[in-house]
Amino acid sequence: MQVIRSFVREVVQAYKQKDKSAICDLISLDSSSGRVEQLSQVLYDMTEESIRSTVAADCESLDAPRPLKDLITNYLIFTIASCLDTSDLADIYELLSFLGLYTAFDAQWLTPLMMNISYSLVDWATLADKENPNAKELKVSDAAAKHLSRAFNVVISDKMSNDLKDSKKMALYYLANLTFRVYFKASLSFFCRSFQETF
Repeated sequence: MQVIRSFVREVVQAYKQKDKSAICDLISLDSSSGRVEQLSQVLYDMTEESIRSTVAADCESLDAPRPLKDLITNYLIFTIASCLDTSDLADIYELLSFLGLYTAFDAQWLTPLMMNISYSLVDWATLADKENPNAKELKVSDAAAKHLSRAFNVVISDKMSNDLKDSKKMALYYLANLTFRVYFKASLSFFCRSFQETF
């Protein structure tokens, strides 16, 4: 339990200090990471409800915004679910959403985290769809395409200065590349035309 509380404190501290390197290291989907392995071992013995209540209590005491609390909670649930052999990747994919935090006006510094999470989600979508290749619809790839579309809309509607260092738009081409990858993988290439028109 102390490991979880320490993790929550570190994420909230990185968020409040706008430390993009620290938050990217903390919210990692790399299963070979020592931190992810440590979290997985602790989370294995916890219920989803105890994870939610622990994160909620710690975030409240640290005065963390709700989207950050949601991100931390879903990240921890995703971490344990993705390590279980019995988990269905199509189900656990839906757990990790980041855009609620990224839509804030001053969230440009989170662009590297958004790019990392988006890339990881596309990889998870590919894995999940390989798990069930006979499905009529590749529902996880569809979900990935929707996530990328929402992320793309957030990036394209950024009203900050044109200085790429301080803008969400530095992720524009990166997201476009990921989106095309998902569209072609899921045989949704007919969406490419509408996507290109947005560009």
